[in-house]
Amino acid sequence: MEQELISIIVPIYNAEEYLEDCLDSIVKQTYKNLEILLVENGSTDDSFKICQEYASRYSNIRLLKEGIRQQGSARNRALSEMTGVYYCFVDADDYVSESYVEKMYAAAKEYSADLVLCGVVNMLECRDVKKDVTNSVYPEKDPGKLRRSVWGKLYRSSIYDKVRFSNTRMGSDVIYSGEIYAISTNAAICGEALYAYRSYQTSVTRIVPNDKFFEKMDRFIEEKNTDEYQHLIQKCIQVVSQRHEEKLYHKQLAILKDKIDYAEKLSLTIDEKLYQKLLSMIDASHVSMIVYSYLKLKQLYTSCFAAYRRKINYHCHLD
Repeated sequence: MEQELISIIVPIYNAEEYLEDCLDSIVKQTYKNLEILLVENGSTDDSFKICQEYASRYSNIRLLKEGIRQQGSARNRALSEMTGVYYCFVDADDYVSESYVEKMYAAAKEYSADLVLCGVVNMLECRDVKKDVTNSVYPEKDPGKLRRSVWGKLYRSSIYDKVRFSNTRMGSDVIYSGEIYAISTNAAICGEALYAYRSYQTSVTRIVPNDKFFEKMDRFIEEKNTDEYQHLIQKCIQVVSQRHEEKLYHKQLAILKDKIDYAEKLSLTIDEKLYQKLLSMIDASHVSMIVYSYLKLKQLYTSCFAAYRRKINYHCHLD
């Protein structure tokens, strides 16, 4: 039986450290009828050069240069140009099992599903966590129990051809997934862990409040650049709130609040819910010296472990 064409979309921005791992896992797929769209998003490292090398070696790779830094816009570009009967997204610092597409496609056919989710290995600093590893099919909309990330899924193009990512700087994945779930009437979960999501600490430390962060914020305040100013705060709060060591940042969060209060005097305001979130994080960051010391040791341990994993190019085995 002839294989249907499947499109794999990879948005890329400053991903040179893991990009070859990602692309190698895609070009080695056991399912061969693939269209691979690499959307290079204005990287300042060697990501574009790596993409060019792979595009010259593999005839089914198409390289698109978008030139802007929002993943949503890059994905929309690929969605408008893809031709696959099905499509999926892979982030540039992640990788997939060699049987990823084959098994997802088989599940789509077996259950006549327009959406298929697979099991995921979340590669944390000190451990790997397998998620969604129970085979099942849901015939009705049940978005509350499903991941809001767009990766680790196979989509039928004819069902979702009108769905696009929003222009918001934050949360476009959640919005996109919500629209997908609202349309989907038959989805399957392939229980095998076929997707590896990297969640190393260094992927977020650039956002944690430090001198460069506050210098950038001061510049946006002086320029009265409301959009970039609010995005910077929103991203910072999101990242810090997701980290186990958030109680280490009481001083930085207090400085952040002072900056926001000063900006408000210059008529630069942020969303009230965002401000209340910051206040709650400051309250939660009050801890004893013993707890603080424990968290510092934990942070040191996880940083060292993550650095070691990067040094040896650690890979978790996928089914």
